[in-house]
Amino acid sequence: MVDADLQQKAEIPLQHPLILSPPERARCATVRAVPPSALSTPLLVVTLVSLAIYAARFAAVRRFRQLADWWIALALVLVVTAAAAIVPSTRPLTGVFAFGALSALVLLPQWFERQGQRAARLANKPVATLFAVLSAILHPSARNRAQPRVLRTVLALREGREVPAHEIESIAEGQPEVARALALIVEHNRGNARAVFDAMASAEDRPLFYAMGMGLLHLRAVALLDPTPESLVRTITEVTALDPTINDPDRKSLLVAFSLAYLGDREHAFEASRALAAYLAPGEPHALRALALFCAGDLERAQHEIREGISSNAKHPAAVHSLETLSRVLREAPPRTASLHSESLADLVKRLRAEARALAVIAPLEGRSNTPWLTVGWSVALVLVYGWLSWRGSPYDPEHLVRSGGLLTADFTVLGDVRSAWPKLFTHGLLHAGALHLLFNLLAFNSFGQFCEAFYGRIRTVVIYLLAAAASGLAVARFADPLRPTVLVGASGSIFALGGAVLAAVVVDKELRATPRGRRELVVLVLLFTVQTVMDQLVPGVSGTAHLAGLATGAIVGAIFTLISRWSRPSVSP
Repeated sequence: MVDADLQQKAEIPLQHPLILSPPERARCATVRAVPPSALSTPLLVVTLVSLAIYAARFAAVRRFRQLADWWIALALVLVVTAAAAIVPSTRPLTGVFAFGALSALVLLPQWFERQGQRAARLANKPVATLFAVLSAILHPSARNRAQPRVLRTVLALREGREVPAHEIESIAEGQPEVARALALIVEHNRGNARAVFDAMASAEDRPLFYAMGMGLLHLRAVALLDPTPESLVRTITEVTALDPTINDPDRKSLLVAFSLAYLGDREHAFEASRALAAYLAPGEPHALRALALFCAGDLERAQHEIREGISSNAKHPAAVHSLETLSRVLREAPPRTASLHSESLADLVKRLRAEARALAVIAPLEGRSNTPWLTVGWSVALVLVYGWLSWRGSPYDPEHLVRSGGLLTADFTVLGDVRSAWPKLFTHGLLHAGALHLLFNLLAFNSFGQFCEAFYGRIRTVVIYLLAAAASGLAVARFADPLRPTVLVGASGSIFALGGAVLAAVVVDKELRATPRGRRELVVLVLLFTVQTVMDQLVPGVSGTAHLAGLATGAIVGAIFTLISRWSRPSVSP
């Protein structure tokens, strides 16, 4: 949110008959754009803190060989930062260069890699390939340059195609334990549960396989070949504790949903397949239900579920191969005649169902929801409006901004023309004073908007957005100096409201707050709003009043909507 003092230096008169008498010389005005140099110090602080966090994280996991490439990237960020600080012409923009290097060399490649892995698991080959290529282009490491080739091999394995031994060896990069893990994945894809079971029979070897993310493969082998209550409870507990990939919500959802199926808990496994649908890849819901039916002793219905899955996923070779393999495995596996029952299993089922509810609630925070059409559409609209504004005149010209819909605080005083100006309580949020102003608002809007759209729904998100636009405009007008009228433009008041709505959801919803992801989001939001409040005082031309008004509006309305939505959102019943 940017405001401008109408009595500050400028050359353009602002005609406003209700505050300026005809004989009086028109007051001069300008909208002060936020210069990149004003953001240099905050961005430098963000960059250095991020580097410290990454360094601590790498040191904690002690996997220096696998993460050595990231150390190279971090060193390059420091080199770019030092170079910008030394050169006189770039010194005022040191923080901008540092944050740009951090984004290009660390943040974006990691984000591309995570999105590519998820797209590959969801059988979206074009998107997975695109992200792998982008990560390989940006990150200066051999590991990332090999991502497209590794992706092709992984997809081939999942689709049941034979992969030459030399390709698998190249992926292992001379590491025997990785080669063993890849060999077991090949056997798993062939349906050889016995090979997986025997390879992980040793209590000494299992932690190594778990550390490489193979816990779910072992659990499936145990469920098919040794489905005693003691074995299942022990394996699920071990996988939860020793497989680090289970911390990822996608993998955790698979563990929870398929554990319920392996335990023969058909009712809750079916409910989990619906509640966790946003996390499941093509074919996995059918596989989950088929396994639940089989483990409850109904092989005929399990095979029928598999046939339906193959029919409905004909366009996904990996899903078809997985379901066909599962069909063969179930025919060869020992029959299950009844659900398992024991006190330890009952406690485990209770915990798994609670985790399924929590995973369903945090799905919007993880971006595991339908396409956020409202967020995307409104972002495009803001860009188009900025293009229109720039085409018709300067986005820094206050007179042009007021004519185009910017809010003039003088309109909301006793002498102002409130009746004709009230629409500007909403239209001021469409305008931005410069491309940098628009860019930062779009980044924040994309983050908060996606969650609000998924969690609250589109209509309630629009209500929060519009109420905050009006509240932030009124707050600025109320506290502005009547003798120093201000032009207010920008969507950040409404965007802060969406952030406040996210904060309200995490605080009010106990299931969301109880998850590690929810608690982490709460801490991040508090830090973000604290930093922004400090920046509002340091960066010229930014309206902290609009931000605080928007944040308060979003938090209050979001809390009300959260209490209502707890009764209407889909979840796994307790």
